Amino acid sequence: MTNTDTININEVDAPARPGKLLALTAATFTVGTAGMLWGAHARIEIAIVMGVLIVTTTLVYGVLLPKKLRRPNARVAMILSAVAGASVVPAFWSALPLLLGVAGAILGYAAWKADQRPRTAVGAMVIGVLSALGYFVVYVDELIRYGLA
Repeated sequence: MTNTDTININEVDAPARPGKLLALTAATFTVGTAGMLWGAHARIEIAIVMGVLIVTTTLVYGVLLPKKLRRPNARVAMILSAVAGASVVPAFWSALPLLLGVAGAILGYAAWKADQRPRTAVGAMVIGVLSALGYFVVYVDELIRYGLA
């Protein structure tokens, strides 16, 4: 399959159908928002980070993923996953590692199923999943550190 081929959305096991993608978006956004609210210190912080979360979620899950799941692209998946991985430690509080990591893993899976740069696609899946897990590890560490767990 070449980069210009369009795959049938029903051929991809990833949550390419609108209902599944909406559920994934809602779950990821909810978990990210809960983590951000738990760690927030001021209302202005909440307002700014919520704005970033809403814009990021809308662009990534509302625009980019639906388009790229129709034409899977392993490079885009790797970019999403790499940014997620690079932001785990410095920006875990923003929930961006979770949002971008999940999106990168899903798109990587779709690219792998479409046989589009399979090594890059698998790398994107691994980095995306590790980024999302890293997000949770940092929060568990925070819970333990502050005696809330």
